[in-house]
Amino acid sequence: MPQIGKLQGFPSLIITDTEHVKHDVLLTFPFASHIMTPSCFKKDLGKKHIKYNSYNELAYLHKKYFTPDSGIYDMLGIKTDERYVIMRFVSRTAVHDIGHKGLCMEMKMKAAQELRDLISRRQTRTDADILSGRLCRTKRVIASQK
Repeated sequence: MPQIGKLQGFPSLIITDTEHVKHDVLLTFPFASHIMTPSCFKKDLGKKHIKYNSYNELAYLHKKYFTPDSGIYDMLGIKTDERYVIMRFVSRTAVHDIGHKGLCMEMKMKAAQELRDLISRRQTRTDADILSGRLCRTKRVIASQK
């Protein structure tokens, strides 16, 4: 916690990528030595702010820490040379989500349909039909999301 670092005279570093957080700006940022964000972060957090040319999520995919598992294709029923899209929707229940809304089910389904159409223009009809079936299964998973 940056507050403890400030009291003890130790530097503290915050890495964030969520711009709409209000409590961090008041409770955490003032005590931090440095605040790091991806370069796409629009807010200017002052002279402590350091922007870097990447995304936080890419750190998880570094070859030192991540080994791809080709068995995932079998588990999902996807051919290794098949085009696919992974869509991740959040529940919007985190503290920093209070007062914010996500996509409604209709918008999620429209996005899935648009992506299916885009992919099917680049694949054979058979593959597009298979993918369409997968999107229908995905609809049930998304629909059960809280």
